[in-house]
Amino acid sequence: TVHRHREEITHRFDAMAFDGQGRLFVAWIDKRDAVAAAGASPKYRGAALYFAVSEDRGATFKGDFKAAAHACECCRIALATDPAGRVHALWRHIFEPNLRDHATARLNPDGTASGFRRATTDDWRLDAGPHHGPAVACDTEGTAQAVWFFGIRHRTPVGMRPPAPDWEDSLHHSVNRSATFRR
Repeated sequence: TVHRHREEITHRFDAMAFDGQGRLFVAWIDKRDAVAAAGASPKYRGAALYFAVSEDRGATFKGDFKAAAHACECCRIALATDPAGRVHALWRHIFEPNLRDHATARLNPDGTASGFRRATTDDWRLDAGPHHGPAVACDTEGTAQAVWFFGIRHRTPVGMRPPAPDWEDSLHHSVNRSATFRR
């Protein structure tokens, strides 16, 4: 069993990646914090990003580690391993007051998440998400390439096989080991 939380709530949109030491990381969107905060003010937005780590190729897991609160509950997560063997997550996050842009953080085998930061500035201002998460990969130099649905008027969304000129508008990359992304 990957997570120990047994309540019948949302645990979904899982993603997996191995780090450079052969540890298996599994991340997922989890509604336990939103359920626990029901009726609170201000209202808990979205879900949380949780992860677990296996040191025996998936036979057992340690975890239920929270990487971030307020993740978009309807968008998938992307995981990528950098050349140093570290696992990075990219997901649609809910920034105050209600901006659903992507965030990134490194998931560490000790259960901590480090380097949390906003990765995109599309300013998705809708109390819902596009039900489409990002994709990310790191090359051998540590450059992260990310692609996602951005929904800007007069451009073809990424998930619909856009023509070449629009593709360049939606493909972001990082030249500083995922610290920032740019077009």
